[in-house]
Amino acid sequence: MGRFDTDKIVKEISILQVEEFLGICKILGVPLVEGDESRSFEDIWADVVDKLGGLNRVKRKNLMKLLRAANEDR
Repeated sequence: MGRFDTDKIVKEISILQVEEFLGICKILGVPLVEGDESRSFEDIWADVVDKLGGLNRVKRKNLMKLLRAANEDR
């Protein structure tokens, strides 16, 4: 349970605005649409959490820096 633990990153992501969340999806490579239809939030969220679990420490650290900067005023 370090400073860049997945649970802490998920907590920071949950504070984001919609546009910022979409940016995180883009950074992590999570698709927002399948074919011509948009995916449900539950499917997107599950993929985001799965991707976070696969990140190494350096990538989690860099992502956490971005999230803290985005949530600085909240």
